[in-house]
Amino acid sequence: MYASVGILLKNTIGELTETYPQIIVQLAYVIACAMILQGVSNEQDDSQRMRHK
Repeated sequence: MYASVGILLKNTIGELTETYPQIIVQLAYVIACAMILQGVSNEQDDSQRMRHK
């Protein structure tokens, strides 16, 4: 699932680079990746808590 999100982000960013400066796009990409990673780690934390109960 996350691989397809990455591809989608790359395609969107490819389109955005034609309109916006590269720096803004890279910053948005970093933020998006950070949000995805945060979501993944939160899900793992929740599943670990479930196992302990």
